[in-house]
Amino acid sequence: MLTYHLSPQELNFISRITNEQDGTFHAHSYSEIFYIRGGHIIHSLAGREDPLKAGDAFLLFPGCGHKFIRKNSEPCSHRDIMIRESLLKEACDFLDPEFYETLRRNTFIRFQLGNTEIAFFEKLFGTFLSTDITSKRKHFERIFVTELISYIYFQAQDSSLKYSEFKNRCLQEINNFFTFPDALQRIRAEMGYNSIYFARKFKEEFQTTPTAYLLSEKLNHAAFLLTTTSFSLDDCCSAIGITSTTYFINAFKAKYGTTPTKYRKQQSAVSFSPDYKVHSAANARSKKPHNV
Repeated sequence: MLTYHLSPQELNFISRITNEQDGTFHAHSYSEIFYIRGGHIIHSLAGREDPLKAGDAFLLFPGCGHKFIRKNSEPCSHRDIMIRESLLKEACDFLDPEFYETLRRNTFIRFQLGNTEIAFFEKLFGTFLSTDITSKRKHFERIFVTELISYIYFQAQDSSLKYSEFKNRCLQEINNFFTFPDALQRIRAEMGYNSIYFARKFKEEFQTTPTAYLLSEKLNHAAFLLTTTSFSLDDCCSAIGITSTTYFINAFKAKYGTTPTKYRKQQSAVSFSPDYKVHSAANARSKKPHNV
């Protein structure tokens, strides 16, 4: 098995896009994060061969052998990010002093990135590659690695590293789309399931319905907005993708036992400046019938 190294010694971070010639079984003396940018490919790791698609991502620790298998010349592009352990530990310590040790109990970790996250990282890498100032590149390195590791960190909360692939993917897509009025339809479309199977599988994994779970997430975010901004009730509704203020008030009262207005007073909200406006995907939507 080949082992790849980061050189020269002072190099802590490098990234590349791979479209071919990735079929050699190999390991690394550094950590690697890769994610699938587009297409499909087979990934051979730990004695298993699993199909991967856009958004599938892995963190591989030093010594973890793997390879890719391209079948029928199907195109696939993945971004490979090579990270020296000192930089990885620095990023982990920034999030949680114990997180690096928690991660290193594993040989590898699988996680998910949505289309929005992939586009975000591709843009950041473009900025990184166009920068020739050493100090600025070092700063970007820390930002990139911390951002990437944060996705693993938040997916690891509540023991989600032990969740099924379906549940991990649901959590990722819920995070991407819960503020949209048609969040449920968007999540199902992104995951590629029909409504009957998705509803049944979701209830098995979450012990509640998709509609109830999404509504709870929307209301949690509304409670946060009520206590940290000066948003009107209409602004809050727009920010969480609920098109009926009356429905919002009733749902909020059912969850928190009080109206949004009284909740704000009870929490002694700190108002932001009056020109702080809602910046969310909800603003671009035309009014539609209520749909969670």
